[in-house]
Amino acid sequence: MAIWLIVAVYLFLKYPMKFEELIILAMLLVFWLYGIFNLMININHIAKIFPLVPPVKGKNMGNPKVAVLYCTYNDFNKEAFNALKNLNYPVDIYILDDSTDPNIRKEIDRQGVPVIRRANRKGWKAGALNNAISKINADYYVIVDSDELLPKDFVEKTLPYFKDNVAFVQANHICYNKNQNLWTKLLGIGVDLHWSIYQPYRNTYGMVQILGHGVMIKGDLLRKIGFPEIVAEDLALTMEFSKRGYKGIFAQDVICGETFPPSFEAFRKRHKKWAQGTIEILFKKVPSFLLSPKVTWYEKLDTLLPLLSLPLVLIFPIFIALNLFIHPPFYSDPVVILMTLITLISPLLMFLNYKASWKEKIITIVANTLAYGSLFNISLFYSFKGLINPTFLVTGEKSKHKDIFLWFDPLAGIILNAFSFPNLLGLYLLSVPILNHVFKER
Repeated sequence: MAIWLIVAVYLFLKYPMKFEELIILAMLLVFWLYGIFNLMININHIAKIFPLVPPVKGKNMGNPKVAVLYCTYNDFNKEAFNALKNLNYPVDIYILDDSTDPNIRKEIDRQGVPVIRRANRKGWKAGALNNAISKINADYYVIVDSDELLPKDFVEKTLPYFKDNVAFVQANHICYNKNQNLWTKLLGIGVDLHWSIYQPYRNTYGMVQILGHGVMIKGDLLRKIGFPEIVAEDLALTMEFSKRGYKGIFAQDVICGETFPPSFEAFRKRHKKWAQGTIEILFKKVPSFLLSPKVTWYEKLDTLLPLLSLPLVLIFPIFIALNLFIHPPFYSDPVVILMTLITLISPLLMFLNYKASWKEKIITIVANTLAYGSLFNISLFYSFKGLINPTFLVTGEKSKHKDIFLWFDPLAGIILNAFSFPNLLGLYLLSVPILNHVFKER
């Protein structure tokens, strides 16, 4: 934050600016904040400049009652469910089934555990969980998605973290379907790196979040508060705990398995859900969260930055339009060039931890950049949809209708994204001093 503030003050004092130039600089400062955020996390992961304090385990007293809630909606996964039956600790397993496919419902009924169904899907996943919690009394609840692979020792390794004001423990994850096809191989590594690099720092310098699955929650607190029945129910519950003075712990040593969307179509569907959920939670939950005196400033910032990354696409078109007609004087400043370079490369630094040849690293970086860059259009559209009528989309559910924008969106998204900061426009900023020098020499 100190670096960012110094840069902002320096540019405001050095360059007299018109109103439209101030707008461009304000937008750049927002993007640079993300650059510094990514840079510091990745540098600290490698150099350990700021030590991460690992959470201390307490002593597990007694044998608390643990209920495992397996959530499914037309995406039952037999392998993942069988992993629950192999847990070392004696748990009560419940299938929370919102499925509409009669064949899947029959298969679920054959699993030999209690199945909880309801008349409608009110509140989506959160509604299903609240319905189950109202019927099941347990000391702790484990929330599991349909593709979740829990390790055998999940419960006994997680329970000791609960002490003092800890409301939940979020487990670590790896992508276990990376070998399914080329798509999952290239994109799945980003999942592993994000979990191992971006989550542990929150125990010390940020706010640990419930990430939807592979999480154990204290029973009495969950029954008292309940899941907010919105699309992003996991983060919303995290905020509710924080406002009441409770915290979560990220257990880096408890490693679960999750799947990466196996196709580009499934990948886009997941992003549609994220875009809607982000906008909804920004309007419904963030204001009271930011005003809470029990949440520290750095917890608020750590939560707000990732949340705003998706809605920021809404201002990209404005930024692109302004740059078609305006060339601010500070574009040639070395500080601007440096900050632009940092913002360009900082999200990619995590791939330095990918243990592969440089050729494989470069291919993976290009694939991830193109894949996420292609989401520009649907980020824009579904952010607006989240304001009006958000819906909960299940990634694993097979769509009944052909997505006519499946190939249009990637092409248009990549083109639009290329002309927005910090991609080709960022490279343009870097080339300005060189071009100016060349033309002056002539």
